Formats: sequence, structure tokens, C-alpha cells
Amino acid sequence: MTVKEKIKYLISEYNDGNYTTNDFCDLYTNIFNFEIVKDDYTEEMYTKLQKLMQITSRYSPFEEDQKLDPNAFTKDIDVKKALEGIDAIQI
Repeated sequence: MTVKEKIKYLISEYNDGNYTTNDFCDLYTNIFNFEIVKDDYTEEMYTKLQKLMQITSRYSPFEEDQKLDPNAFTKDIDVKKALEGIDAIQI
């Protein structure tokens, strides 16, 4: 499976409810940080994927984290909003 296929699959499966937000964020962050090649994407798409990684890498499922520093940690709604701007078909 190519990196693009992995990302498409992961987003599709998350949107279908087959991954928890925590699992999605861990997997996506790892794919982005260790496998993605910037030159394989348009500048616009890479920017969107990079912004998504900035959200997924700061995700925490714990309310205590959110209360401690809401600007440092993201939550489910932030991940869902970041995905709204990404069409998996165009990846």
C-alpha cells in the first residue's frame, strides 16, 4: 500500500467510524512524520495534510489535559473540523 493509499484508507475508515479518534491521530501522525514525501503532493494538499498533522499530534482524549491547557491539546471536534477541508479522493 502506498502512502497516499494509507492516508486515504485511514481517513475513510475514521470517517466511517472504524477508528477511534485516538487511534486515528496516532496512526496519521506517524504516517505523516515518517512516510510522507512532500513532493508527492500539490502544495495546497500538502499544506492541508500538514495542518491535520498539527492537530492530530496534539490530540488528547483526556479532559484533564484540555482543562490544564486548552491551547496545547486538541480534541475530537478539532480533528473532525480539520478533516472537513480534506477530500480523500484528491489525496
